[in-house]
Amino acid sequence: ALFTDVVSQVLVLEKKYFPKHESLRATLEAEARKRNAILLACIMNAESDLTVVGYLMIQRSSVYATITKVAVREDCRQRGVGSLLLEAALERLCALRVCSVSLHVDVARTPAYKLYCKYGFVIDARIER
Repeated sequence: ALFTDVVSQVLVLEKKYFPKHESLRATLEAEARKRNAILLACIMNAESDLTVVGYLMIQRSSVYATITKVAVREDCRQRGVGSLLLEAALERLCALRVCSVSLHVDVARTPAYKLYCKYGFVIDARIER
């Protein structure tokens, strides 16, 4: 029941913050249930009402992982939620002995780009549009 509630709230955020061509809304639950997937959610507990304020999705192999989604509710940004999610993800991946982690980011999304730089991510390639 908790997983279903978290996924339904993540889907709301997914729809709100990602354009249709970037969204996983049609496949998110199925993707999150795969053995090689990790879905982390930052949950605020207010009077026994659980609210997802951010989430991070990972696809991994035995030694390589890709962070495929990170989103934080607008009213919760600049409060450490993204850092908390990223730290938890990197800690989990380290425990799983993953050697390499990658992600894609639009450098125009400055707060996200700065967050990833803060945790040691570097530009490997730049895709021009």
